[in-house]
Amino acid sequence: LHALRKGMSRAEVGEALPKEATMTRSVTVKGIPYTVDDFPLQTAQAKSEMRTYNAYTGSTTIMTNTTDYRNVFLLVYDGLGLRYWGMIADFDKSEDPAMQDVAPFIYNLYVTP
Repeated sequence: LHALRKGMSRAEVGEALPKEATMTRSVTVKGIPYTVDDFPLQTAQAKSEMRTYNAYTGSTTIMTNTTDYRNVFLLVYDGLGLRYWGMIADFDKSEDPAMQDVAPFIYNLYVTP
């Protein structure tokens, strides 16, 4: 993500990121068409371990479980290239007024059933 720069083309972004978008959507806000690419992003990982001791055999069994937590990371393009990127909740916090206008549409696309 550190390689992303505002104004990059979708092809340039594709070269900079190790994965392709899982979904592409379009939204028009105040007459401006935007393309929104979804990327699943691992944001956390939890590991747990359970040990079981068998008194009869004297053996210990260890079971390890790893859970990956993913969030949707969004890249928004306008007619000039990459305009904004972030998590769903980041859009209404943007200093870019256009992305503040896009925020409710993003929320409706991804959160509202």
